[in-house]
Amino acid sequence: MLMLLISALLLAVQQPVVRTADPAKRGFTDADFPRVVKVADGVYAYEDYHSGAEKFTTTNLIVVTREGVLVADGQGSVAQTKGLVDAVAKLF
Repeated sequence: MLMLLISALLLAVQQPVVRTADPAKRGFTDADFPRVVKVADGVYAYEDYHSGAEKFTTTNLIVVTREGVLVADGQGSVAQTKGLVDAVAKLF
């Protein structure tokens, strides 16, 4: 038990938590986006980068079932939504 506690403390010290929505401050670049991350079987997160005066990412939930696909949330423009739809199509 003591070794587990020591390991957890060392891990916490080695990986500082960055509390920001700014992707650059979290170690990402423009080239990292958009991206699709598999969360579980049939469940994905689509993340896109938005830069302007305020830099942030938007995240969409994608659930793929035998009956169809559910996409929760949308993007901020027609072009960005097309990118989301294109990413969903690549899942098949």
